[in-house]
Amino acid sequence: MSGGHLEEVPLERVDEAPPDAAPSAEPLLVVDNLEVRFPTDDGEVQAVRGISYEVREREVLGIVGESGCGKSVSSMAMLGLLPSTAKISGSAKFRGQELLNAPDRELRA
Repeated sequence: MSGGHLEEVPLERVDEAPPDAAPSAEPLLVVDNLEVRFPTDDGEVQAVRGISYEVREREVLGIVGESGCGKSVSSMAMLGLLPSTAKISGSAKFRGQELLNAPDRELRA
């Protein structure tokens, strides 16, 4: 930024995949009925309520929503980055491997 105005940035062209490269029939990421709850002094707070989606190879998924609707919490749950007090249910599989509550050594393999 200069002088309080946005600078124009040239766009880069991204070539599409070759026509013979068919997308995989199996999804890379499958999230099924993901729910996240946090205990509080006043009871549980449900931060994420039953989200489900699939992402295949070469697909892009954007998750949008209001502040506080659970976008970051759902991603952090899949990456194992929530506090141990968080209650996570549902399923999130990357290439068939369950991500939720998987031991760190399994996720690094």
